[in-house]
Amino acid sequence: MLRAIQKKLKNKKGFTLIELIIVIAILGILAALAMPRLGGITNDARRQADITNAKTIADSVAVLIAQGEIDVPAATASTITVGAASPAGDQAELENYLQTVPTPQMSNAGANFVVTISTAGDITVTDGTAANVAFPTPAGIFAN
Repeated sequence: MLRAIQKKLKNKKGFTLIELIIVIAILGILAALAMPRLGGITNDARRQADITNAKTIADSVAVLIAQGEIDVPAATASTITVGAASPAGDQAELENYLQTVPTPQMSNAGANFVVTISTAGDITVTDGTAANVAFPTPAGIFAN
């Protein structure tokens, strides 16, 4: 009798269907818990990419001002829309300097970075919306 039970236990191989279903259910629960975190990580990465691109654009404008390629406005602030159709003047100078024209990742499709140069030479980069400042101090959708 004892040998018959031992023989049956030795012949048992693999997992039962219930064991497999439990493992799949646990994996599904873990995946459901991880998905919201991945969405947040993606948004943080887009925000940081936009802030970095804005800093690169601002640094490029500062270099072009120092080289005399772009003039600091005398009376009112000037704006440059990066990536707009038919670049000319300061926009063309900036886009040639950048080589690759970045677009905001956090904004609606079709948005462009907009550079504002004050009469004092201060450089501000937005996504085209005054509230969404990416450089020098992130605000709006770019704020943490």
